[in-house]
Amino acid sequence: KLQRDKEAMQEMLQANHLKGHQWMSEVAGLQREKAGLQQRVHQEQRERANYIPELQIAVSTRDQRITELVTQNEVQRASGEAALKEKHAALLRVQDELSQAKTGTQQLTQALEDLQLKQRTIQVTHTHTHTHT
Repeated sequence: KLQRDKEAMQEMLQANHLKGHQWMSEVAGLQREKAGLQQRVHQEQRERANYIPELQIAVSTRDQRITELVTQNEVQRASGEAALKEKHAALLRVQDELSQAKTGTQQLTQALEDLQLKQRTIQVTHTHTHTHT
């Protein structure tokens, strides 16, 4: 009976020893996995550290371009407004000249009609005078 107890104890010890080895190898595997994960975390942190300044530069460049476009747009709008004012002033001058020309034409037409009336009056008077003499 003692022998059997001793053998049973021996088997339990061997089983425990085997389990201990399995656990040790599992622990070693988990430690390797942990080391791998830590390495990935460090790698990602390094990449992020490089990426953030690149992003800041990209954002800054974009902001600068937006500012340039807004300024360019303002300048074009201002010069467009100036050109429009010039064209409007020129149009007003042309309208004024046209109005003056119309007035001049009306005055000339009136003067011509007056002259024609005087001419007819003279002709009638002249004819009248010659026939009575």
